[in-house]
Amino acid sequence: MIPNLYVRIRGRVQGPFDEERLRALVRRGQISRIHEVSEDGARWIKAGDMAELFAPPPAPASVSAATNNHKAADSSPAKQLQPTNGYALAAPQAPSAGAPAAGWYYAHNGAQMGPVDVAQLQSLLARGHLAHDAHVWTEGMPQWAPARLVPGLVNEPATKAVESAVTIKQAKEVAASDDLVRALVGSYAWAMFLTVTVYLYALASFVGSILAIIAGAKGDDPAIIGYGLVTMVFAILEAVGALLLNVYCNRMGRVQILRTTRSVEAALNALRAFWMYLSIVTIVCLAFGVFVAIVLLSAAGAV
Repeated sequence: MIPNLYVRIRGRVQGPFDEERLRALVRRGQISRIHEVSEDGARWIKAGDMAELFAPPPAPASVSAATNNHKAADSSPAKQLQPTNGYALAAPQAPSAGAPAAGWYYAHNGAQMGPVDVAQLQSLLARGHLAHDAHVWTEGMPQWAPARLVPGLVNEPATKAVESAVTIKQAKEVAASDDLVRALVGSYAWAMFLTVTVYLYALASFVGSILAIIAGAKGDDPAIIGYGLVTMVFAILEAVGALLLNVYCNRMGRVQILRTTRSVEAALNALRAFWMYLSIVTIVCLAFGVFVAIVLLSAAGAV
């Protein structure tokens, strides 16, 4: 029996909490062995010094036989379960409407856990944190029974969807091969050199464009002003390109640290964005050059 306890976490005192609330906080990791507890709020001890706080609550008499023999359960809810040691586990019944909101217990790693409410139990089953063969019990059930045999606990479509999502995520987190990482990050130094060079060139071009615009305005020369504006536009385009290349360099740095296929994919996507941008700018520049050439030829022909 655990008395009502105050809990001190990072200097903040909470409580007092009864035994059920304390066990719930321990299960969720909100109370660990390094935190402090007290019965009166004056004398504090480490929570780890109270072994009973971290021990599972006493299980009903049938939990041991039910846990040890859950794999022997028949897949049909209508049949009785016949474990190998001869213990007869009665077929489960649907939870009664009057069952308590937080009255579900479950067997996990040979220990009884709970109580939890039905939503928490369904969440554990759906996310795969608790096997469908794990034994559960609540008031109104004559014996412990596998969760998959209790109507309404296991949502097969939702569980499969979550498992698929987890599988896809895990596939993306697969470790990348050393050869792949080496091939990608081998160009890091050159990419960073190019990034810094383009940044500096863009800065110099921008400063030069401002000076050209000022000089053209002083001399009332529209040609110089136009040259300054065009140079400013190109300086901005260069800066954007350097920014995209810098993102690619950062992603390569993450590849070197994480070494996963997902980080490699992110780096290659950044590189693709840079090449797409460079291609678009090149097309625009070519089109502008063709337009200028046509204008100049037309002007020469008119003369």
